Amino acid sequence: MVWEEHENCILQIENTKAYVDLVSDLYSQVTVGEGESVLSDGEKCVDIKKNTELILEPFSIDMNNRKIKGRVYQELSGIALQTYFSQYNNICSQIQKFVEQLFTEVPYSFAYAGSIAVDELLKAEAVELDYKYESLAEKLCIYIRLLSSVCGIKAIFFTDLNRYLQDSDIANVFKEAQYDKVNIINICSQECKCSYEDVVQYILDDSMCFWKAQ
Repeated sequence: MVWEEHENCILQIENTKAYVDLVSDLYSQVTVGEGESVLSDGEKCVDIKKNTELILEPFSIDMNNRKIKGRVYQELSGIALQTYFSQYNNICSQIQKFVEQLFTEVPYSFAYAGSIAVDELLKAEAVELDYKYESLAEKLCIYIRLLSSVCGIKAIFFTDLNRYLQDSDIANVFKEAQYDKVNIINICSQECKCSYEDVVQYILDDSMCFWKAQ
């Protein structure tokens, strides 16, 4: 399959075994980096685990999953150490004094690190991303934006997106992806009419014939 940088793709797989095999392989690659599927940018192979995301269904997507939150904490930690190092140092000193004062209240012997990492401070304050949305499509658009800006994701695989969203909502999700320079590959297990701008469609029918739809 071939599509341009500004295009999204619909892959219609009517053969059930082929559909399950592909989704299973992508899941393995995205989660553990092992599989047979190949994604390339021109002549350069793309690391699927590092640069893509697989969304099997949109209801359980989490804006504060480990991948996103970890990157956000790293970004905030870098800012704290580069721009607010003096304030960070003062906070660590105050915490150290407080802890040492607590130690004097009990007859025990303690050992402690003496400093606290910025990400530990953020965890202690339960810092999380907080986005409001009014529809599933809007939630997906926000999630795509975060995956692109925070994690550097270049492509997102969906499975049967048309089961959850109306055509107008899918069109908005595709537009958001184009704006964020993310390619959407919607893998469909049934007939999917392509009426969206800048979307290419490929079909693998039940007899394993493969072609590009017009």
